[in-house]
Amino acid sequence: MKVLLVDDDDLLRNFLKKVLTKAGVAVVEASNGKDALGLSQDVDVLVTDIVMDGIDGLCLAESVQTYRPGLPVLFISGRPIDFESERRRYSRCAFLPKPFPPNELIKTLTSLSELPS
Repeated sequence: MKVLLVDDDDLLRNFLKKVLTKAGVAVVEASNGKDALGLSQDVDVLVTDIVMDGIDGLCLAESVQTYRPGLPVLFISGRPIDFESERRRYSRCAFLPKPFPPNELIKTLTSLSELPS
């Protein structure tokens, strides 16, 4: 599995990259939505923070879905959101509230990538 990991918090992004790499997941990373747009062609799952300057995670996922329909998206955020309204927009998505245990990230990614397109 190859994941595009997008988060503007460098420490958290680096930690999550280590967790994913240790679990055998290939990781492409970006610190913002703009940079992530050009990296989403060759990944199996998009993992994105929701609240970021510029292109936020919701706009990023929507943009990526225009040329990668059905790409699974895992939204992560430390701020409460009404995720149910977002869930209806994507056939394959999940949400993890920060902070979350590393094993929950792996478990969610695995189940998300196994959902039918």
